[in-house]
Amino acid sequence: MTRPGFLVLVLLGFLPTLPGQARNIETREASSRGASDSQDTVRLSWNHGLQFETGDGKFRLHLGGRLYNDWLLTWGDGDRNRVGLNPEPGTRVLIRKARIDISGALYENVLFRTQYEFANSVEEVELPDVFGNGKEKSDSEIAFKDIYLALKGVPLLGEIKVGQFKEPFGLEELTSGNFITFMERSLVSAFTPARSTGLQFHDQALEGLTTWAVGVFRDSDAKGNQDAGNRGSEYSFTGRITFSPLYADDGRGVLHLGLSASHRNPNRDTVRFGSRPEMLTKNLIVDTGDIPSEAVNLLGGEAALVLGPLSAQVEYVQARIDARGTGAGDPVYSGWYAEAGFFLTGEHRPYVRETGLFGRILPRKNFRIAGKPGPGAIQVAARVSGIDLSDAWTRGGELRGYALGVNWHLNPNTRIMIDFVQADRDRMGPYRFLGMRFQVDF
Repeated sequence: MTRPGFLVLVLLGFLPTLPGQARNIETREASSRGASDSQDTVRLSWNHGLQFETGDGKFRLHLGGRLYNDWLLTWGDGDRNRVGLNPEPGTRVLIRKARIDISGALYENVLFRTQYEFANSVEEVELPDVFGNGKEKSDSEIAFKDIYLALKGVPLLGEIKVGQFKEPFGLEELTSGNFITFMERSLVSAFTPARSTGLQFHDQALEGLTTWAVGVFRDSDAKGNQDAGNRGSEYSFTGRITFSPLYADDGRGVLHLGLSASHRNPNRDTVRFGSRPEMLTKNLIVDTGDIPSEAVNLLGGEAALVLGPLSAQVEYVQARIDARGTGAGDPVYSGWYAEAGFFLTGEHRPYVRETGLFGRILPRKNFRIAGKPGPGAIQVAARVSGIDLSDAWTRGGELRGYALGVNWHLNPNTRIMIDFVQADRDRMGPYRFLGMRFQVDF
């Protein structure tokens, strides 16, 4: 048995010892008919995942997870040998991700989350890590994802979070992989920090009109620890602010604007940027190589629009390198994307004002085989993106990405995705991918 599976069994075994020695487990429906609202009663419910909650609502435990099974076809005219693109033309199947997620609340205002990944088909490309531990790793051992404690309701500061989690930068990066529109994130993700170990403050203001988050982070390994032998002890400072000047009709009309910034001190005084195509490959297809640097400053802008079944979002990120000892100036790189989607079945993309992010799609009618059938939710989408890693004295290359996708949400927890992706690298010709994902998350 895997360690995450063992941990779940242990937690289930200890459920009867929740505060108050709660031993009566009732369904949500039963509690609404007069069950006790004390710590002696544990309510069992389904909230897009299995949830246990004491009758007084002060203690909560949520058990969830995700499984992505991908089927990929690769072909094209590009020079694979020149960039070492892997895989070779052909088909393959893989478990893209498998995670288990345990989160909850203690005494109402203390939050926690422990998220374990025990399968991930991404093979790590070693980069001097300006991103924190961020970019995904293929490791036979269990890797931590979100591992944190948080205290909410703090005057003036809102929520204080400490542990390993995503730095507050970017709309697409912060949106859960369960809820993004395409199988893989855009080329902009080459610049966006992901998970690091740190301390963050987050809150809302102006009655939900705006959110803000700021934090200080230290680079860490896949288990949230600093590895002094391989990674420096440098700090990074990251923040994000969002506005939603339009929020109407329960989220069917939304205008979102955001700005992110990060000042980073690279480990070992070296930075390197690179990107894969927008489909799973082993190697980088554009790559700056190592750049001596004293600091990196990231600046990102984001905007999103929801008009009923139509949604769109754009982002632009610029990376400015404070190079040292080169005498050739400071390189400036950039990336961007624009995407749009439309629900043929009439749903809309849910926007969560508390976080300034998009959430779970809820079909009007779940797909069913037996009984009265429903179509689920069907979305078509398109995306174009670009990244420029060439400067006066660096030749990392330029890459354009084009994607078309169809998402079929059978129910709120099950999705089938089909993506066609073309990657055009300057002077090398196109690479093409066709992917299908079978996704369950809860």
